[in-house]
Amino acid sequence: MRFERRLRKLEALWTDCSGLAPYTGAWWDYWRAIVDQLIAGDQLDEPIPLEFVDALIVKGEGTRR
Repeated sequence: MRFERRLRKLEALWTDCSGLAPYTGAWWDYWRAIVDQLIAGDQLDEPIPLEFVDALIVKGEGTRR
């Protein structure tokens, strides 16, 4: 039990409110789908983390000429 509790605390440090580790493929896909819902006009239940916004800006800057 004690090991599991410590592991959960450690995992919480490595994940955001989605429960995913930032900057992984699954994390990117999850937040991209959330942004797509926002663009479609849906209400969000959770705020989009600044880490995703920063990553989106960096990714977008790489495609500029």
